[in-house]
Amino acid sequence: MGGKPVPWLYWGAVALLALLVFFLILYAHAQRPAAGVLGFVEASFRPGSALEERRVGLPHDWRKDGTTAAEAEYRVDFTLSVAPQRLWAVYVPALEMTPAIAVNGVFIGGRQQLEEDQVRPRFWGRPVIFNVPAGLLKTGQNHVSVVLRVEPGWGRLSEIYLGPQERLQQHFDSRYFWRVTLLILTASVSLLIALFMMSLGIAQSDGTYRWFAAFAGCWFLHNLYYLFVDIPLQNPHWDAVIYIVIGLLTYTASVFSLRFLKLSRRQWELRMATVLWAGSLGIVVLAVLDDHLLLTGGAVLWTLVLLAFGTYPATLMLSHFARQRDWQTFSLAVCYALTLLTGAWDWSVLSGFGYRHNGMLMQFSAAPALLAFGSILMLRFNRALRESSELNRELEDRVATKVEAIESAFERNRQLQQEQVVAEERLRIMRDMHDGVGGHLIGMLNQFDSADPAQARWRAEAQAALNDLRLMIDSLDDIDQDLVVVLGLLRNRIQPQIDAAGVQLVWDVDDLPPIADLGPERVLHFMRILQETVTNCIKHANATRLVLRTRSELFIDGRRCIGVVITDNGTGFDPAARGGRGLQNMAHRAQVADLLLRWSTPKGGCGTQVAVGFPLSAG
Repeated sequence: MGGKPVPWLYWGAVALLALLVFFLILYAHAQRPAAGVLGFVEASFRPGSALEERRVGLPHDWRKDGTTAAEAEYRVDFTLSVAPQRLWAVYVPALEMTPAIAVNGVFIGGRQQLEEDQVRPRFWGRPVIFNVPAGLLKTGQNHVSVVLRVEPGWGRLSEIYLGPQERLQQHFDSRYFWRVTLLILTASVSLLIALFMMSLGIAQSDGTYRWFAAFAGCWFLHNLYYLFVDIPLQNPHWDAVIYIVIGLLTYTASVFSLRFLKLSRRQWELRMATVLWAGSLGIVVLAVLDDHLLLTGGAVLWTLVLLAFGTYPATLMLSHFARQRDWQTFSLAVCYALTLLTGAWDWSVLSGFGYRHNGMLMQFSAAPALLAFGSILMLRFNRALRESSELNRELEDRVATKVEAIESAFERNRQLQQEQVVAEERLRIMRDMHDGVGGHLIGMLNQFDSADPAQARWRAEAQAALNDLRLMIDSLDDIDQDLVVVLGLLRNRIQPQIDAAGVQLVWDVDDLPPIADLGPERVLHFMRILQETVTNCIKHANATRLVLRTRSELFIDGRRCIGVVITDNGTGFDPAARGGRGLQNMAHRAQVADLLLRWSTPKGGCGTQVAVGFPLSAG
């Protein structure tokens, strides 16, 4: 077969499991009371107003022997050697439709009297058990009679059991669970699932959930139908309701399956919807005009049509399972097969061919169908929630990253704007200082007569003030954390002073790492310290040679820093000079600008070394 899947192999597995569940349902209905009770499999039967009785076997189906009466009586006679001393009961596993049970002519349970126009209560497939009052059973001959009131031709009665109440009650409870309690549970769960799935379908805008909600709602109505004993409508009209509900159940299950398999069959859905509307209308017309034809012909034909339509989505599900071979499709295919089996069983009962005493069985396929379908959809929903959560987390991460990037860009933009404002303000101050104070100083210098000794001192002071102003202006330049740029600006200002003094300047400057927080104030203090150092070397040390070196790693007072070392060959450093105003100003500036400052002179008092550094770490 070339490695291709074998459809009949997988279809056979689905059919086998569906048949297994189906026969388990039949087995549960076939259970009968154990030994220790009286079981009657024959009875005298007198239909309607007939005077003669005839013997019939139990279970007895009126449709099989052609009984068309609306009422009949069954009677069983038995002999007790000793009257029972404990509570006994009469138990009937299944009957149709309204019973009235008596022991030795005394009514013990059921519905004894019905008005002529009263709607007959329906005990369809329900077990009944009634306690026999103490003293009613006696030694010798006794009899039990069961009167059934039915729709003409539709009566049936299973075996009749008589015995100790506690023994019969166990079997009654088991059968009552299957026929009543289980239907209550599935109807309740169906309603809850329908409401929950509809809310999911609306919230998720997913048609699959909405169609499953409609499917579960139809199961609720279907199983609710069998729970009514005192029905609100006449029997034919009530039957018409269930046939319409079964049509809706078939349609919603089919459309849900197509949505689940992600198949598009619009033409088929349209044809099925047309058949559904036409068939439902025909059911209503028959219920109003000819209820007998509805029960004997219309319902049989309608159920057969629905079974035919139901096989189409079941075949699609089986084919999908044969290709995909996943457990979800397998479980759905089994549920479809089970529903078709129970539906075929119910059709055989309606048509008169099947064994009626187990009752209708399609309602028992609701529990596995809802369990399988609901579990699969919940798993899909949970997976969608997980995927949604992961997407939300990913989206949150992306949003957080974007927010961080935007905030960072905004902060950079703010800093740039702030720097631009500072730069503009700095430029304004520089211009004002240059054009204002600087202009006045230059004007003063031009007015001094350099040949006049009396004015020479004032000219020198004016020149010093101008140099100092230029130094302040240089400190306001944008140096971008580059100390070498600061030194370059400083050299431009001190070089004329050094040349005028005839001092040799050795400029040993290398690239240095960027220095954080190298603002104008700090730069000005640094340049003032170096300027004061150069001035001291020229005026006080009588040096002829001055060396300025940069150091990317310098230790001052045990702290690591980046800095500058200035060395001269002058008279050396006098420790007593620490009290001088110039040195005090240098120390103050270093403290204010968070700079490290050190004076030193070699042994012998020749030459002075001044180190100024920017600390790299707290120490």
